[in-house]
Amino acid sequence: MTLSVSLLTAPNASGTIRLEAPRNMIPEGAFFALRYFINGRARRSVVQTLRTTTASASRDIVAVRLISDTSVVERSTRRESVGIEGRLQRSPGDTFNVEIADGSRSGVGFNSHVPLNPGEELVLSVTGDEPVNAGIVVVRADANAPVQYGARYADENAGASLFAAMVAAMWRAPVRAAPAAAEALDVAADATAGPTPSGMHARRRGSA
Repeated sequence: MTLSVSLLTAPNASGTIRLEAPRNMIPEGAFFALRYFINGRARRSVVQTLRTTTASASRDIVAVRLISDTSVVERSTRRESVGIEGRLQRSPGDTFNVEIADGSRSGVGFNSHVPLNPGEELVLSVTGDEPVNAGIVVVRADANAPVQYGARYADENAGASLFAAMVAAMWRAPVRAAPAAAEALDVAADATAGPTPSGMHARRRGSA
C-alpha cells in the first residue's frame, strides 16, 4: 500500500524528523523508507518511528529517527508488486526457481537462493497459458535486502511481454494474507516545511 505523508521537518544532521500521516497507519518502532526530492535529486531515507501522537480524528504526528540517507535513481517506469514464481536460466541445463517480487516494463526485482552478481546475463521466464521469457541483466545485488536482486531487460519489447505475463500470473495466483508482524513500510512524503523535500509516497508490503 502507498501512503502520502507530509514532512513537517526536513531530513537533517540531528537525525530526527517529524511528519504528518494518516491515523493509525505508521506504528511505533516501525522501520520504513521516505522517498523525496531535494534540489531536483531523488533521495531515500530509512527511518524508525520513535513516537506517534494523535493530531486529529484522521491524522497522526509521527516522530522518526534517521537511520540512513541515500541518493537513488528514479525508475523510468512504475514498478508493480507481483509476488509470483519465475525461473532463471544461466545456460542450458542450469536453471532454478526465483521469487519475482516486483516488475515493470523496464526491469524486475526478485529473490534467489542461488547467488548472482551484477552484470550477469540470464533468461527469466514466467509460466502461464504459454511460457514467456526475456533476457535480463543483473544491475543490483544485495543478499540482505528485502528484494535481493534488480535487473533490467536486455530487450525492451521482450521485457514488456514478460511483464504482461507477470501481471496475468499474479491475477491467477491465490491471494495469501500477510501476517501483521511481517509488514514493512516504504513511505513517501510531501514536504510542507518551506524549501525542503517535495513529493514522496509510502508502500506497505507484507510477506506470506
